[in-house]
This record gives sequence, C-alpha cells and structure tokens, in this order.
Amino acid sequence: MNLNAIAGNVINAVNEDIPAILYQNIGYRTLANSHRVAKYANGVAALVQVQSASSGDLRKLEGMNIQGVDTTVYMNGALSANVRVLAKGNDLIKFRNQCWLVVAVLERWPDWAKLAVTLQNDPIDLPNS
Repeated sequence: MNLNAIAGNVINAVNEDIPAILYQNIGYRTLANSHRVAKYANGVAALVQVQSASSGDLRKLEGMNIQGVDTTVYMNGALSANVRVLAKGNDLIKFRNQCWLVVAVLERWPDWAKLAVTLQNDPIDLPNS
C-alpha cells in the first residue's frame, strides 16, 4: 500500500506537489586535467512534495557532517545518495529552477522515499536540463 499517495491527497490541499526533473547518477567521466565529473542519465519528469527538514532530520544530517541549505523531498519511486559499495554517486533533483543533491535517503519504502537534499550550484552538463 502506497501510504505516500494516500496522504499526498490530503497534504496537497495545503502544500502542492511541484514538478521536478530527476537525474540518476551513472558514474563519472575523467577530464583531460584528470578531474572526475559526475555523469547523469537523462532527466525524468516527476512530481515531488517539498517540505522543511524536521529537527530530527537535521540532527541526522549534522551527525553525517552534511551542511548547507537542506530540505526534504517526498517522492514516489526512489533516488539514491552516495552508495560506495556500488561505486555510485549522489543523484540530483531539479525543481523551482534550482539543483538539489540527494545527500541521504531518510526513509525508503517499496513505493516511495523521503530524501534529504542540499542546494547545489548547477552542474554544467546535465542531460536535457
């Protein structure tokens, strides 16, 4: 049962879902100067629920030494933060003309996820952005 979809109908009356583009990290490429640059799959359109980070979420991020402009995103499906054992980097979400890095998956369920995201400078080479 997708509780996010059920609760989403009520929450949208107060805080509407917004359109976003999801970019999944697919590794990196190495530039001529030996710097690595993240590579992303083509963006996928989605609706996301953006909410302020709770004090508990902020404590978790602080414990992970993550600082910056943070918020939480609820979405159907799932993106990932850094997964070292899979050599996978962090995914990105673009909404409200800003780019956000997925820094932590706070909750993962079969149908939806709650993600902690941090505001980023726009990456130069996102596909179809």
